[in-house]
Amino acid sequence: MEMLPFDVLGYIMSYIDNKTLLLIYDISHKFAELSRVNLRATLRNNLYQTTKFDVRNYDMKRLVKLSKFTFEPSNIATFDKHALILTNTGLIYSYGKNKWGQLGLGLGLGNIINRITPTLIPNFNNIVAVKTGYKHSLLLTNTGQIYSCGNNDLGQLGLGYTNDKFIFTLIPNLRNIVKIASSYEHSLCLTEDGQVYSFGGNSFGQLGLGHGDIINIPTLIPKYDNVIHIITGSFCSFIITVAGKIYAFGNNSAGRLGLGDSRNAFVPVLIKDLDNIINVTNSVNTSIFLTNDYRIYGSGRKFMSLTPILIQLNISPIKIVHTRNHYLALDQNEQLYTFICDYKSITAKKQNITLSNVNQITGSRWHTFIIDNHHKIYAWNEYVQLDVKKAIININNLELIMSIN
Repeated sequence: MEMLPFDVLGYIMSYIDNKTLLLIYDISHKFAELSRVNLRATLRNNLYQTTKFDVRNYDMKRLVKLSKFTFEPSNIATFDKHALILTNTGLIYSYGKNKWGQLGLGLGLGNIINRITPTLIPNFNNIVAVKTGYKHSLLLTNTGQIYSCGNNDLGQLGLGYTNDKFIFTLIPNLRNIVKIASSYEHSLCLTEDGQVYSFGGNSFGQLGLGHGDIINIPTLIPKYDNVIHIITGSFCSFIITVAGKIYAFGNNSAGRLGLGDSRNAFVPVLIKDLDNIINVTNSVNTSIFLTNDYRIYGSGRKFMSLTPILIQLNISPIKIVHTRNHYLALDQNEQLYTFICDYKSITAKKQNITLSNVNQITGSRWHTFIIDNHHKIYAWNEYVQLDVKKAIININNLELIMSIN
């Protein structure tokens, strides 16, 4: 929040009686003294509660840097045929397809087979974020380091070579990472200084480095040091700055990036006339942008538009995710809605789910996950539960997977 000019404050004070003015002064003086003595400890405690990073030895400069980021709870990651589950105590479980070692369970007897139930990944108890790509996985620790495993043919593990890894392996020479993102064959990471590194597949320019060569080590995207959020999509990427501006790069087929044309972007390009963006969800050939005042914009094939257009929905979403054929939106009242994007008509249907209020939603091409306020994870398969003709999802028959407590 910007500070009011002194003349404006003086004008406001002229309408306040002396007794109230003295009371305000007394409260302000005490609050300032309290802040001076306890600000560092308060910031440290608040940041630990919201991020789970190990901030015990952070000085004020690092605490202030970390405070500019927004961290939403994210206990599950899935992209295609495998998933990672993060418990509230920092433990990691994985399940699903494991042909390339993306579950991180190692090469021992029986470890490379697919898993149909969540399996604990040993030797990790300090994880704060998880992400999955098409055939690879990333972990972020509470000390700002990244571990990766799985398919690595395009360098998407960031390890400096292209051999697959069946156990989570530390990415060297990366420090103070606060966010990670991953998609089909590429990954992004964000430092506490607001800088973005990218690595992996790059045939459409999705690494934002000005060329189409694959990169197997994290490489700095130049000229950007005020980024607060990173998003990876279908062979494309988005970065959001502290000013709420959004830049896009990578595959731009059908105008999915919202840049006014359909040419691929090999460096980050500003999406014009979009402000206060807090998140993006991208599916094949289509993107949806969400603002901090609950407005939704869309671009690409499903909206028949090369630039973002306003989507009129009777909801106020705080999170939107997609699967292959539909979108899910979670509103500020923890109610879940589903909608299908069609340039002829877009409607949202409220879901009356038979469990307590929804806390988190995560979607992938084939399945969707919900976490409720009791920390229980539920899932359903799109092809089992989705009536495509009516565009309605029957989620009253959810399967309980586990609790993240």
